[in-house]
Amino acid sequence: MKIALNLATHCIETEIRRLFQKAMADYFRADQTRRKALEPRLALLEESFKTFDFGVLRSRCPELAGGTRAAVFLQQHQEGRPLVRIVPL
Repeated sequence: MKIALNLATHCIETEIRRLFQKAMADYFRADQTRRKALEPRLALLEESFKTFDFGVLRSRCPELAGGTRAAVFLQQHQEGRPLVRIVPL
């Protein structure tokens, strides 16, 4: 699972929260097949809230504070934990 994050106008925490809320809304409007497809995305986004200290992430990686043009992705690490990958442009 790999989720692209758009941090052009806001920070990583806001983007993950926005994506989670959208996925939840989609989940409750979807049929059973689509719900199954959304479950891994929702799980990764939810685990990010439990795992990340967003204040530390923003202070250590300025790209995660927003206003960046770098490509930023949220991925699931092999051990199941969320991982943020920054690809400078």
